[in-house]
Amino acid sequence: MDEFNTALIREKIIFIDTAAPQKTDAMAEGHNVVRSNRLMLNLPGDHGIERLVIRSQTMPGTLRLAAAALMDFCAKGKFSGRGPDWDELWERVRPPYDRKYNPDNWAAAYVDGKSVFKTNASTYADVIEQCAQVATGNYDHAIAVTEGALRRIGKHMQISHSSTVAAVFTNEEGSLRTAIVNRRAGKTNAFNFVANGGDSTRRVQQVLFVTASMLESLNLRMTLDALQAKARSHRASREEQQQLTALLGRMDALYRHIESFENEFNAKYRPERPVFFSQEKQGV
Repeated sequence: MDEFNTALIREKIIFIDTAAPQKTDAMAEGHNVVRSNRLMLNLPGDHGIERLVIRSQTMPGTLRLAAAALMDFCAKGKFSGRGPDWDELWERVRPPYDRKYNPDNWAAAYVDGKSVFKTNASTYADVIEQCAQVATGNYDHAIAVTEGALRRIGKHMQISHSSTVAAVFTNEEGSLRTAIVNRRAGKTNAFNFVANGGDSTRRVQQVLFVTASMLESLNLRMTLDALQAKARSHRASREEQQQLTALLGRMDALYRHIESFENEFNAKYRPERPVFFSQEKQGV
């Protein structure tokens, strides 16, 4: 995988019935709202490109399932006409902390526009991916294609689509550059890192995994700060104390994973390495 590039996209898509339009600002959730993270992988084969799309509620979930699927593809070949066991892949990449404290986290996978796995039912997402395949990879054009397809079956829908780029991956000439833009609580944390050397395919897989760890670590900081503040003021409930213990263990595991990756691939950061987590720096 010497030439590899993709992007992790955060998006919100609203399907609006034109016969009964509503204000989109008020439509935060619902069956007609697709709010997810999306990553597409163009996987090379002997008979052309196979297009894999992963969606999940969370950015780490999207990246980890994509990385696990990529490992399976590299080991066993193209997905068309065979597994993998998507349920097993999804459960394998979900950490115990996520299972306990985010039990509704969901994921979906599409191969060449066809739904091959999903833990929740979103007919609208299925239609979007089918139309994205018809649009030959032009995802922005796929929204217009989707509106036309729905009209042909008598559903007059207007689609409101907004998206932001969360991460961009570019692998070439022995290095993989990752640019990350993480927005949380009104603040933006932007940085990039370069992973150098090693086997190209392993480098791509491990960058997807470690980016998930980085994003998870940064996103869990708010929960960690809130729980630690409660614990210090003796206001934490028993359940919150238990969550704090589990969260400290999870953060430590993420930090060790990031450090191990940095050592293996001689990772370099710009403008500087974010403070992901360490017990010393947190004063725990």
